[in-house]
Amino acid sequence: EARQGGAFDTVQSLVFQSGINRKDLEALAAADALYQLSGDRHRAFWQASGIETAGQNVRSVNAGSQMLFFSDPGFDSDFGADVLLPVASESQNIAADYRSTGFTLRRHPLALFRSHLNHFRVQRADELALIANEGSAKISGLVTCRQRPMTAAGVTFLTLEDESGFVNVVVWPSLGEKRRPVVRQAMLIGVVGHVQKNNGVVHLIARDLVDLSHWLGAMDVSSRDFT
Repeated sequence: EARQGGAFDTVQSLVFQSGINRKDLEALAAADALYQLSGDRHRAFWQASGIETAGQNVRSVNAGSQMLFFSDPGFDSDFGADVLLPVASESQNIAADYRSTGFTLRRHPLALFRSHLNHFRVQRADELALIANEGSAKISGLVTCRQRPMTAAGVTFLTLEDESGFVNVVVWPSLGEKRRPVVRQAMLIGVVGHVQKNNGVVHLIARDLVDLSHWLGAMDVSSRDFT
């Protein structure tokens, strides 16, 4: 309904035309949903913090002096502060996306480490199908799912995700006990094992697990756990 008065071309016009409250405005800024209006996440927060929105609505604001303050071309309110704001790096934006929405529309976090992983001959998920049955492989990925069914005799199944897809990892009970904190708590795991193919389904049977969660810094990744 607010867009019927014209497209939003600034954060201010979004506020004054829609009457959105500060909490929702800051949530949009955190999710980088104001990118088209502000240029980046930091500037969106800066602009959102400078606008008082509580109790405002479209009619009262358009009729009031506050709208004139921002729209009057005869009043120069530019202090050059915008150029002093730091520009978020790609990794910072990706981490912020995960904190605010739980995912990102930017590159996958593993893509940021791919050149390093290539140096240590770590394959991507989509490369496992090219490896012969019982062939060795190294994989790393975000943990998206943990399963330890009662009927599986202590076997744990992990689903890892990298920039190319998903990997099904099988962890036998002996390794699961040896690496229990990794299996149960790690957000980013490196796996050494061998490929097992059966009726078109590819699994990676783990021989060892490494917790790489510290690579993620402040980024928080959640998984779906079934035990």
